[in-house]
Amino acid sequence: MERHEDPKGAREVGVPSRSSPGRFSQDEAAASNLVAISGESVMANDLQSRVDSMFKTDRLWAWAFIVALWATLLFVYVGVSGYIQDGTAKILLAVAGILVGLFNTASIAAMISHYGHDKKFIYELDIKHLDANQR
Repeated sequence: MERHEDPKGAREVGVPSRSSPGRFSQDEAAASNLVAISGESVMANDLQSRVDSMFKTDRLWAWAFIVALWATLLFVYVGVSGYIQDGTAKILLAVAGILVGLFNTASIAAMISHYGHDKKFIYELDIKHLDANQR
């Protein structure tokens, strides 16, 4: 079997040898398929690593946002509670702040979970669009 590189030079493509035009031996066909399959699996592994990296970054930013949210809620409560004279109003403010924090934390945790389940669909589409815009 003669070997020729495709135009991009990414993989070798099997071409029938001159001794038996138009026919591949089983070994030649298997080797040609192995080269093609291994090239695709490298591409798939690279895409999967990019998906995992993007998901990891998004997850980190989401949890950082939650920490910043709780810090902001605490800051607002401490800053405002000095102006409130009524103890019941302070308790109401604290309960409202805690509920806002809990609902936001739960929603972001659910978002991260759903992104984890659908990350292949979500991030592969993003990567394809990013790659297309770089050309």
